Amino acid sequence: MRGLGRELGLAVALLALAAPVAAIGQAPPVADPTFQLDFTNPGLSPSQWTLTLRPDGTGHFRSRAGKPPDDATQGIVPAAVDRDIQVSTAYAGRVFATAERHRWFSEG
Repeated sequence: MRGLGRELGLAVALLALAAPVAAIGQAPPVADPTFQLDFTNPGLSPSQWTLTLRPDGTGHFRSRAGKPPDDATQGIVPAAVDRDIQVSTAYAGRVFATAERHRWFSEG
């Protein structure tokens, strides 16, 4: 195990050193804007979920099941979800316009 940890550390260090060299003389890549919403409540199921959305309407939804309620035998317990999603570009546009209006994309 220790050997693997050292090898992994060495690989990370080499990548960190190589990354700036590869970027010299190149403009930094422009990332697609994304809207991400994270929700966590350990008392609920799912206990945590994340929704990521891009302006073209593509995105991803991931949730963790969490602790089933005490009366789980009485109802349905949601399973964890990890899948790509697609919403209309009109809906994605409204999400991004609202986020911009509330200055959720502002840095600092």
